[in-house]
Amino acid sequence: MRLLRHPRTPLEILIQGTALVMGIGVLIAVMFALYVLASAFAVAAFSLALIFVWELAVERPRRKARRAAALAAQSRPVEEIPLRTRAAPRHWSDRLPGPLGTVVRTAPATLVAVVIVGVALGVNSLLGDLINPDTDDGVYVLLQTGSSGDLKQEEDRSQSLRVTLLSVEQWGGHPTNGMKYWGAEVEVQNIGTEASASPAWMLRAGGKDYDPATADAPGEILGDSFTLPRGEARTGWLVFEVALVDEPQWLRAYLPDYPDLYFAIRSIYEEKVSRWERAGATD
Repeated sequence: MRLLRHPRTPLEILIQGTALVMGIGVLIAVMFALYVLASAFAVAAFSLALIFVWELAVERPRRKARRAAALAAQSRPVEEIPLRTRAAPRHWSDRLPGPLGTVVRTAPATLVAVVIVGVALGVNSLLGDLINPDTDDGVYVLLQTGSSGDLKQEEDRSQSLRVTLLSVEQWGGHPTNGMKYWGAEVEVQNIGTEASASPAWMLRAGGKDYDPATADAPGEILGDSFTLPRGEARTGWLVFEVALVDEPQWLRAYLPDYPDLYFAIRSIYEEKVSRWERAGATD
C-alpha cells in the first residue's frame, strides 16, 4: 500500500505510473465497450454526476479539515510543539489540478459506477426485448405473382407508393462459384399527392441479405434512383446474385421514415399475421 500511495524512489514512481496508465487504459476500454453496447451518454453523465457528488461530499470537506488542522497546528504555543514532528505525507494526486485530481482519486468508484450503469442498461434492453419481442411495424404480403402492398404513412399520404409483384424467376446457376441469379419484376406506382423518390430494395435468402446486382435480366432493369411524379408508374426487374443453395425468404422495399414493405414466403407471412392477430386480441 505504501508503494502505491507514497512513491519515494524512481522505481516506485515508474511502477505507480505504469499502474496508472494501465488503469486508464482499462477504463477507456470499458467506456468504449459500453459506448458500443449501451448508451455512452448516460454512462458519461452518471460518471460526471458521481464525481461531482464525491467532490462535494468527500473531497471538499476533507480539504477543509486539512486546512483547519494546519491552522490549528500553526496557532499552537511554541512550548506545545514537539521537538520532532513528522508531517503527514500528501497524496500524489494533490499535486494535480482539482478536477483531474478528483477523477484520479475517485477512479475506482467511477469504474464501478460505469460497470453498474452498463449492466443496468443491458438488462433494461434485454427486458425490453423480452417484453416486446416483435417491434416490427412493416407491411407483409405474400411473395407471389399479383401481390401488392403500399409504402405509406397513416398520418401523411402525400408521398405514397404501391408496389406490385408481377413475376419471379431464377436462372444462370454457376456451380463453379456457387451462385445464381434471382429476379423479380415489379411495378412501382405513385399513389400519393406529391412526387416521390424510388424505394430501395433488399432480398433475404438463406438468412443472408443481398443488395441488387448488376446483371442481365429478362426485361428492362427497374433502376435504383428515380423520381415518380404523382399518378405515374414504372415497371422493371430487380436482380440479385444469391448462393446457389439459398431460397428467398422475403423481398423488402423501403423508404426512409416509412414502414417497410415485405414480400414474404408463406411461413413468414403467416407468422406475422398470427402475431398481429394475437396482439389485436389482447388490446
